[in-house]
Amino acid sequence: MRRRLLGYVREAFPPAVHAPFAALWYGAAAGWPATPRLALGLAHAVLVLLALRVIDDWKDEPYDRRHHPDRPLPAGRVAPRDLAWLLGGLGVALVAVNAALGAPFLALTLGQLAFAALMALARRGGTFLARRWALEVLLVQPLNLALTVHALWLGSGGLAVVVACSGALLQLEVLRKTALAPRPGEELYSNLAGPGPALALAWLLAAAAALAIGPLALGLLALHGAALLHPAGRRRRGAVGVAFLVAALGLLGARP
Repeated sequence: MRRRLLGYVREAFPPAVHAPFAALWYGAAAGWPATPRLALGLAHAVLVLLALRVIDDWKDEPYDRRHHPDRPLPAGRVAPRDLAWLLGGLGVALVAVNAALGAPFLALTLGQLAFAALMALARRGGTFLARRWALEVLLVQPLNLALTVHALWLGSGGLAVVVACSGALLQLEVLRKTALAPRPGEELYSNLAGPGPALALAWLLAAAAALAIGPLALGLLALHGAALLHPAGRRRRGAVGVAFLVAALGLLGARP
């Protein structure tokens, strides 16, 4: 089981990508306070994002079995029981980290995980959310906001941090679920409104994140737009979105 779980983490949550991403997100929101508590906060960010990934993969298994059968769970490279053990271990680690930070942090984290679990059960146990996936996307946004709030409590961020993080994360979400060619049956924003409006929404979210950061980010936004206009950038919208998000949060964290 250990080998299966390590393989799952490397495939579904590559540490070399997600650990820096989590650190930039949390550190930017916290304002990079030079305290030992920040190390606990950064550990919390990585652990909670991995836990949410596990819950999300279990929630999406029926959909992935039809549309993404190569993913770890539908392909059988990891079993639901394995993910249950992993989620249990992550829960213990998160309780330990947040108990050290204080009762408000622990309560926020337990609420965040409970909400994610309820959403997953609602998706697997009925058809209401399964047929209204755009509504589901809106309902799960508090899970992302909770990580930013956690960091704000630990540090000294403000409204600009919330706008920048939310804009960058939502922009990545839209890019990940936009296809230039129709894919019937898939839960894509481009299937709701068309590729053009979906990409326009992604750019608007990117602009909101950039404006919240300040003048330095305008050049970043221009580079982001140029990358999406290039054919290679269009084929790799997810990678372009990740690059923009990491750079945007890095600028936010470095802002005086």
